[in-house]
Amino acid sequence: MKNFQAKGIIFLFSLLLLTVTCSHFNGSQNTPGPQMLDTIINMDTIANIQIKPYTPTAKTSGNLQELKLNLNASAKSDRFDTMFTSLHNTGFSGCVLVAQQGVILFEKCYGDSNIDTDSLTNNSIFQLASVSKTITATAALLLIDNNIIGLDSNINRYLPELPYHNITVRQLLTHRSGLPNYVYFTDETYFDRLDNDYMDNNELLTYLVECPPPINLQPDSRFVYCNTNYSLLASIIERVSHMKFSNFIATYIFTPLQMYSTFATTPWQFAQYKNATKGAYVNGKPIGDNYQDGIMGDKGIYSTVRDMFLFHTALSNGFISSTLIELAYSNAVTEPNRFKKYGLGWRIYEAGDKHHITSKIVYHNGWWHGYRTAFHRRLIDNSCVIVLGNNLCRNVYSCASNSFYILDNLSPKLEDDTTDSVLD
Repeated sequence: MKNFQAKGIIFLFSLLLLTVTCSHFNGSQNTPGPQMLDTIINMDTIANIQIKPYTPTAKTSGNLQELKLNLNASAKSDRFDTMFTSLHNTGFSGCVLVAQQGVILFEKCYGDSNIDTDSLTNNSIFQLASVSKTITATAALLLIDNNIIGLDSNINRYLPELPYHNITVRQLLTHRSGLPNYVYFTDETYFDRLDNDYMDNNELLTYLVECPPPINLQPDSRFVYCNTNYSLLASIIERVSHMKFSNFIATYIFTPLQMYSTFATTPWQFAQYKNATKGAYVNGKPIGDNYQDGIMGDKGIYSTVRDMFLFHTALSNGFISSTLIELAYSNAVTEPNRFKKYGLGWRIYEAGDKHHITSKIVYHNGWWHGYRTAFHRRLIDNSCVIVLGNNLCRNVYSCASNSFYILDNLSPKLEDDTTDSVLD
């Protein structure tokens, strides 16, 4: 009996200690300590890593006007405008770009930036929300492609302090890590934190080390979409490159691809940019940010439709090795009765049947703080549909999917919209 009571006291003391240890996360942390400052300074230096320069493997050839004529571009453009004008009439605000065989067939903006009622243009910049994951995955694949990190390496090799074991980089990319989702468990601690007092990836990593919430599932037991995976990928990228995640993707992705209006930042900094937009409800009422907007990798990247087209083009033309990109577009969701498919940072839709796949669409959607985004790419004909919206209008995702019917000169199917968000 005494032994039982002693164990009970020890348990209660441990629980109290955990509570006290975690309590310092509650509230503002505006002043980083010396160790954090050293980390920030070190990340600002250019890393001594070797990334092979990007040389495109293919380019659109032939006369542009002739290509557009063969693609029936004028008629398709009219149909796209009809569909997205109808969406705009239900409240949609955003920019759209559709291309086929590397040729832009349609590009138009509808609505306002939600900042001083400025009209949107193709230079307007949007929060990508979960579409950011395609860029984070590409950054990770770039490092894998250059033998700097290993796809099947244990993440403790790069983040040895992390108290979760037997998780690989591949399992982070495919959402098979079993980790809990920070979008939920941090709210239990930060419920009274000011919106613009941003938590960043280093602080999240420290939280996971000092106050680790229990793992949800054993690694690789099943697919569960989880934003913690991609925040940790960003942390791994920072650790191996000795650069901030935002600097790494700017240096090795955005600058080489001439994506000059794309960057990772916080909403407060983003608001200072020319061509910035603001997420809103359909009625135009702005939606504020919160402390989670400082965490990057799963979200936090901003871009334009033109820049995302450049990203699509590079991925189609050898930016990542063909072997690795094929793996990225291969389904890793193997559990029975799971209809959604996911690869290395990409959702996957395959037309046809299990014996004969006629075409494959790789895509990602996003939804975060008033932004709805869609980035859909069909591999067989180098098509892409990019929809960046800055309000919560429904049917953004179904319109993106229906765009492929228009590209095929078919009638779009009417279907209920699906959500695919940072919280999915």
